[in-house]
Amino acid sequence: MQTSYNIPLVILSVVIAVQGSYVGLLLARTLADHTGLQWKIRLGAAAVSLAVSIWAMHFIGMLAIRLNLPVDYDVLLTVVSALIAMLAVGAALFFCTVIRPGRLSLGLGGAMMGGGISAMHYIGMSALAGVTCLYDPVMVAASVAVGMGSSMLGLRLLFVGGRGYALLTSALALGGAISGMHYTAMLAASFEPITTVVPFTAPALTNDMLAIIVAIIAFAISAIFFLTLLPDRVAVVRADVDGSWPDRAWMFDTSGKTPAALRIPVTKEGKTVLLAPDDIYAVRADAHYSTVFDGERTYFCALSISQIEVRMGRAGFVRVHRSHLVNLEHAAALSRRGEQGVLELDGETPYRVPVSRTRLKTLKTALGV
Repeated sequence: MQTSYNIPLVILSVVIAVQGSYVGLLLARTLADHTGLQWKIRLGAAAVSLAVSIWAMHFIGMLAIRLNLPVDYDVLLTVVSALIAMLAVGAALFFCTVIRPGRLSLGLGGAMMGGGISAMHYIGMSALAGVTCLYDPVMVAASVAVGMGSSMLGLRLLFVGGRGYALLTSALALGGAISGMHYTAMLAASFEPITTVVPFTAPALTNDMLAIIVAIIAFAISAIFFLTLLPDRVAVVRADVDGSWPDRAWMFDTSGKTPAALRIPVTKEGKTVLLAPDDIYAVRADAHYSTVFDGERTYFCALSISQIEVRMGRAGFVRVHRSHLVNLEHAAALSRRGEQGVLELDGETPYRVPVSRTRLKTLKTALGV
């Protein structure tokens, strides 16, 4: 059977794969910043976001193909294919974050993710009703190799590459893995119409209804998860400075106030408020910006964590992780988690900071433990 493609839908499918990968990997990159229940929630959110983008890309890609005959989809197999993608992606991210990123862990993680993408595709293809799919074994193997290879590259860029454009390049690589695997697999398939009447009692989705559902789900879920990553800008800022640190006299002028140049600008209810070093417990990187914790709440800050580190370098702040800067005056407890550490702060709101393996010894020395 002759087939052709709707090019705008092909482009849309690739865009959905990349944007979903970006949000999912952005969530995955924050896993190192959390422990316990929050870590599990972020892992699940990353897996769902990535799986939805894989699922959406696949079906929009299928809608892009023109078979010149009506085609429906078995709902049960459609749902199963999405669940397979979620499980495979979740397992891959779990594997890469629990085990120190290296060739073995990233290779196996990429194989899991690429295998999940491939399984999702071929299970989804079996959901087609009205046609029979025949496959070229060589091209099937090539499609699986494309999915696994691109997934490995995406994970390596995310967990090993520098911060700069690592997230974007990882999203492009993973979006390429999803799209490349799909369209390579489509080259492996040939379609033959079913000439005999086959009873089909399972519920099916029409192409139009499927397109609406997939588009709404993909963009809505990505938007919801992306919003969870935005810092909390509504808080009550404490502005008083008591000057109780005798070894930080350089921080205050003759009136006992901290010069504005040493304060950190944060956003409160649409206004810029300057926080003194004493009021800051910790700083967390958030892409090119940062979030500042004052013992109770977090605030958005337009400065990068490196810029804040330069200002706070003499104020007892220590970089304990590439994404975290802490005020040692508020350190309450230090524990181990595998090769890394977890530093608890003494704020009114519980706050834990991951300590990287390479900075753990330096932190212990600074704390005298």
